[in-house]
Amino acid sequence: MFREERARLYKGIALCVALFVLGYVLLEWVSVKEDPILGNTFHIVAGYLFMAAALVGIGLILRKLYRLRKKQKRRKSGSPVVFLDDEKQKQTHRQASNH
Repeated sequence: MFREERARLYKGIALCVALFVLGYVLLEWVSVKEDPILGNTFHIVAGYLFMAAALVGIGLILRKLYRLRKKQKRRKSGSPVVFLDDEKQKQTHRQASNH
């Protein structure tokens, strides 16, 4: 389960890197030309948008990977899930039996 999801997230990072490179090419190579199709401003704005979207995507994917790794460690350690309501009920039962 975790392996497939991790592989899918790594593909997403590769896609974001490709999008960042596309934005960089638009910004640094195409927008500097004398008379590009759709104008220089379009390529500058599109380049910055692609680069920003790629950085946001990489950030979200890394956050998901971190949470996935935490979840995997928790599952491997075998730590039981503790519900606060159950703990409160146990404490009230203990207090009631002591009095």
